[in-house]
Amino acid sequence: SLYLLFRKELTALADSVQSSTLKSALFGIALVVLGPIVGVLLLATVLGIFIGIIILAVVLLAYILGYVMSGMVLGAYLSKFLIKKSSVSLVWILLGTICLQLLWFIPIIGPLLLVSIFCITVGGLTLGVYKLFS
Repeated sequence: SLYLLFRKELTALADSVQSSTLKSALFGIALVVLGPIVGVLLLATVLGIFIGIIILAVVLLAYILGYVMSGMVLGAYLSKFLIKKSSVSLVWILLGTICLQLLWFIPIIGPLLLVSIFCITVGGLTLGVYKLFS
């Protein structure tokens, strides 16, 4: 349903993630690891409680959107790998989501791939929001 509402934005997200995968992964790892730490540390101070709550809410929103969008990002990577053209469509989103769920059944490497795809997606979302507001 997100695809039908935000087709252009999702295509732009997939293109930006594929063009700068390492940058997206590094920003995603930073947000996934440092976001909750900074939020909790700010909650420990009286003046930072409000900012800490906002940071934790933003991180939670990024986690939710990253989880939801991971199938789309994997589908875009699969389309680029299989047909040599990056495509975001309902078929590729469905295929990416199915492959994402099948990764749970691969011991050790599957969860590592899931975490890496999640971090790349969260980083791509973070960079997209940053570009939108700058």
